[in-house]
Amino acid sequence: MLSPEEQKRGGAKNNQFRKSVLEKSNNICIISGEQLNDNEVHHIFPYAQYPEFRYDTNNGICIAKKYHSTACEGSYHRIYGTGENNTPDNFQKYVNERRRELGNMEYFDVYAYVYPYDEDNLEIDENFNCI
Repeated sequence: MLSPEEQKRGGAKNNQFRKSVLEKSNNICIISGEQLNDNEVHHIFPYAQYPEFRYDTNNGICIAKKYHSTACEGSYHRIYGTGENNTPDNFQKYVNERRRELGNMEYFDVYAYVYPYDEDNLEIDENFNCI
């Protein structure tokens, strides 16, 4: 159950989350590479369904308003909504389709983005398994 503050997505925690995600990405849209003042933050694992990831900056990604807002034709949330079709897999599909339309063939892997590989902090046991 969401608290009233969480339902409206306002408040200090959400504002800090948004600010941190935009800073982390240098306010650059994951699709177009544009650095715009009206870029938004998308929760990769949806806000309502995954409270444990709600304020995790690895779960947030910078996206231009035209690709995110329900007010914009062809945007992610206009196509997939905010309910059961709002999934990490559908977001990955959407990002890669829009990138191809723009001529950017670099593949976006949503799971590698959320769970980044950090080779500087990688620990390996005697059998060369990551621990």
